[in-house]
Amino acid sequence: MQKTNIYISITKYQIYTQRFISNLFKIPKFLGQNLNRSSKFLILFYLFLFAFHGNVRADEKFEVVGCDGKISIFRIVQCVLNHSPEYKIGKYEIESSAGRKEIASYLFPTNPNFSFSSGMRNGSSGNSFGNSSQQSALNSEVLISQEIFVGGQRQIRINIADTELRSRIKRLLVLEKFIIGDAVSLSLAYLSSQEEYDVTDELYKLSLEIYNISKTRFKNGLGTEMDMEIAESEKLKMMSLWNSAKRKTDDLKADLTVMMGTKFTKSLDIIKTKAIYQIPLNDLESYTARSEAQRYDLEVLELERELSEKRIRLLEREKIPNLTISGYAQNDGFNEQVIGGRVSIPLRIWRDNRGEIKEAIAESKKRQADQEIGYHTVRSESIKAWNNYKSWKEVWTNYPEDILIRTNENLNILKNAVLSGQISVREALVTQRSLIELKSSYFQSKSGYAQACIEYLRASGEDMLPLLSQEKFYE
Repeated sequence: MQKTNIYISITKYQIYTQRFISNLFKIPKFLGQNLNRSSKFLILFYLFLFAFHGNVRADEKFEVVGCDGKISIFRIVQCVLNHSPEYKIGKYEIESSAGRKEIASYLFPTNPNFSFSSGMRNGSSGNSFGNSSQQSALNSEVLISQEIFVGGQRQIRINIADTELRSRIKRLLVLEKFIIGDAVSLSLAYLSSQEEYDVTDELYKLSLEIYNISKTRFKNGLGTEMDMEIAESEKLKMMSLWNSAKRKTDDLKADLTVMMGTKFTKSLDIIKTKAIYQIPLNDLESYTARSEAQRYDLEVLELERELSEKRIRLLEREKIPNLTISGYAQNDGFNEQVIGGRVSIPLRIWRDNRGEIKEAIAESKKRQADQEIGYHTVRSESIKAWNNYKSWKEVWTNYPEDILIRTNENLNILKNAVLSGQISVREALVTQRSLIELKSSYFQSKSGYAQACIEYLRASGEDMLPLLSQEKFYE
């Protein structure tokens, strides 16, 4: 992951520096003692480091370089991945699995055990005349024990850790594709909401002009009060739609800026794209087969099934317990030294892993069922995505390319006709409502088709980053 660059406020830096310099010669009075110049410098230096560190920590949550202003969808995806806490957690889980693999690769199950024992041996001996003498000796023993793997348990543990690591990596790739799809979908929705807002703003201004025209005509005796009230009602309606479009745009921008880790107050101008609307439609059978072959979540389920089977194999091998080999040296104090060895093994009498193996077998069967459910889910998602894409593409291609230009021209003609008195305000508003519905339908179809394209790519398991990084992807 690229390191997150942090903006450092120059203004705050200057303010802190000026305050430190101005208070430099006040430090001795504050401390109640006379400080030389070097002591003053050290105090100033430490205070500066403290203020600098606090300033960076306060800004690093939001101000990320290159994630505002004029920006491409590819850059948005990079910002989202760099900032996503879920993505970071996935990477930490991979590091954790790598640590478990290192643990499994240890040569021995435990560290060697060293023990030392010592004791004083006292005894007495007597002669035939009833005299006795005391005898003493120091007994000592040194023992080193080491448990060792038997039955290939170490290799199975390594295989389990390796499978778990590969599963974590695949899970991260699944999460990455989900985050990318979510970021692209939200970016396109924000673009669509901006276009909808611009259109609503134009229509609101047009309804305001028609209202002013009808109001002027009524004052001059050229129009009726009913026409003025209808125009005012339409103006209020368009103002409500304008506010609704603005709220929608702000809400989408809020979601997007939070995902990117940037401030809401920063400008966000996404470069428009047209290549997303030019994705070829494959036949259903080949598309479904490609989805089943490319989806990482199916690979995760397969690895989880393998992992459960390897755990069963490990439990079966653990029915033969590990050996403990020991070596010892003894000294009894009478110049007798003993060097020997010992082998010990725990007895599997009360616990023989039967319950654990039974539980692991049931878990393995559950993983097989989960894998089958995963295939059903992928097949269902791919079929729905294919049908949804095909349907929205048919709707989108039915719109002429110049539909917006013609609609805007008709709205201008309508405004001039009302101004010249060629048509009544009531007729103009009815015609305007029809043109508004046409524009609204156009942008809804465009947004729906864009979302269908994203879902079409996501359900097939396609990697969207190469497509997003191409210059021809953008207008």
